[in-house]
Amino acid sequence: MKKIWYEVKRKMNIENTYFSWIGILSVFLIVGGFSFALFSIYQESRGSLNIITGNLYGYIDSESFENDKSILLKSEEERTIKITLKNVNEKEIKINLYYTETEGVEIYYLDEEEVPPKEAGIILEKEEEKTYRIRLINKTKEEKRVEFGSEVGLSSKELPFPEGKKIIDQYLYSEKILNGSDPVLKDRLIPVTIDPNGTVTYANVQEKWYKYEEKEWANAVILVDNPSNTDYKVGNQIEEKDIESYFVWIPRYKYELWNVDDYSIHEEKVTGNARTINIEFQNKEDKKEAGNQNGEYLTHPAFTLGEKELSGIWVGKFETGYNQTGDGSNPITTTNWTTNGAHKDEINVNRIIIKPNVYSWRNITVYKIFMNAYNYNRTLDSHMMKNTEWGAVAYLSHSNFGTNKEVNINNNSSFLTGYSAVIGTDQTTFPGKSGTETTVTQPYNKETGYLASTTGNISGIYDMDGGCHEYLATYMDQYGVKNVDNVQSGFSDSDLTQYKDYLNMYGSNSTETSYQNRILGDAIGEPGPFYYYKDGDNTFRYHNAWYTDFTVFIEPKNPWLHRGGYHTDGAVAGQFHFSKFTGGVRTTIGSRLTLAPK
Repeated sequence: MKKIWYEVKRKMNIENTYFSWIGILSVFLIVGGFSFALFSIYQESRGSLNIITGNLYGYIDSESFENDKSILLKSEEERTIKITLKNVNEKEIKINLYYTETEGVEIYYLDEEEVPPKEAGIILEKEEEKTYRIRLINKTKEEKRVEFGSEVGLSSKELPFPEGKKIIDQYLYSEKILNGSDPVLKDRLIPVTIDPNGTVTYANVQEKWYKYEEKEWANAVILVDNPSNTDYKVGNQIEEKDIESYFVWIPRYKYELWNVDDYSIHEEKVTGNARTINIEFQNKEDKKEAGNQNGEYLTHPAFTLGEKELSGIWVGKFETGYNQTGDGSNPITTTNWTTNGAHKDEINVNRIIIKPNVYSWRNITVYKIFMNAYNYNRTLDSHMMKNTEWGAVAYLSHSNFGTNKEVNINNNSSFLTGYSAVIGTDQTTFPGKSGTETTVTQPYNKETGYLASTTGNISGIYDMDGGCHEYLATYMDQYGVKNVDNVQSGFSDSDLTQYKDYLNMYGSNSTETSYQNRILGDAIGEPGPFYYYKDGDNTFRYHNAWYTDFTVFIEPKNPWLHRGGYHTDGAVAGQFHFSKFTGGVRTTIGSRLTLAPK
């Protein structure tokens, strides 16, 4: 947008006031408190009196303003902008920043440290300027235009207020380091905080409820249709049985490229090349970085969905589970559930749950996974996780904002979500130790459980290492419908075209070691180079250079990608593990769900 400075001249009441100008004393008496005003903010004159020393000048500026000082919001759009107020006078002034009240639009100040006073008027000292971040939320399905303006006067005086205008007097918590990529809350998403013991509390969005700088990621839940408490309020503890699904916010970011070209394969065992991934959070209105060389920055591709630029994505906190006793309408009880009860090759969106300590939904074709996820919540643009989205989570986990190491494996042999291997169980080789005993594996809300989180605490994402393999909405060109052996994925060619924005597609020339076919940001090629050596079972496998994660790419016989490994994979599982399968059913393969609200 064109950058525009807007000048505001404020009326002054002058009565029996003396002015000195070029050494000549003149006395002007303005009888009856005569006042003047010249407001270029309205681009119209309301009458003026040319008293040079009686003018005060204030400016408001935003790169987001259109020529008429307005912001156009698309249907259901949320946008964060910056507005700067500037005092160019030799004295202290007061400015009222206002907007034209627009039905269906909410406007908030965003500032972690300093926000304007709730009473009208922002004080600016001599030649001072202040910049505020403001969140605009269009809650309607129509375009909405919001106009801004201001009044300026002496700091000691009360300012008049234009009719039909509204001061921004609402506040939302925001973390400056996110640069406007704070969580987007819409539809049924409820912001929550989660205590270390797993207690879930309805968060107050005007107070701190996340802090990525301290590795505390934002969490939200969706409740069942008919919860036991139909009137949860801020500060209330939300009962676990009333929660249908948990999600974690991945803010939009750019990252520094470090390995765009070394996908070589070696035959000795080398590990320990893991590095901290340099990440900077981005506002979706900022210019996208398009780096393609080491040392350059790239806006992560997970935050572009078709033609839509995203402030971030909500990712299922756990692998997608199967509700074995209900349709999602009523409080959830897991009594008499079994691991085999979650083997369901069906399209039934009402069975989706994303919770700790439930059985992962497995033994289902990739197409049915896709359609269940897609129809879970269209308002929130739900869909099956893509490989680039997996990469976005993996990279954030391996930055200063995450655990910055490989997460612990979920070695629960019953495929229960949110578990973590007890320290001392052997995960240094393949296969690793798995089981259900508390001496082997423990849940997400224990000290051991935190080790399986992408943050090292309960606020992160679980099951990225082990649990079950996770199919991704990611396939090899020419083989998305069926593999060379005619095994069907369930997709048709028209499906692959219709849903192309929700799928990652790789080249039709791919082989199991075509790491060069990667998409930058997908955590396929960048953790290279790669090594081919024997694991503990005396079988040769490919591994990346960071840890010992298994790294086999898709090919015509197995054209659909899955990630993470499963509970017995030991050393070869991890958030940088990837492998392949037909797209058909398998009892060890499940999935994960993502939301992409505007």
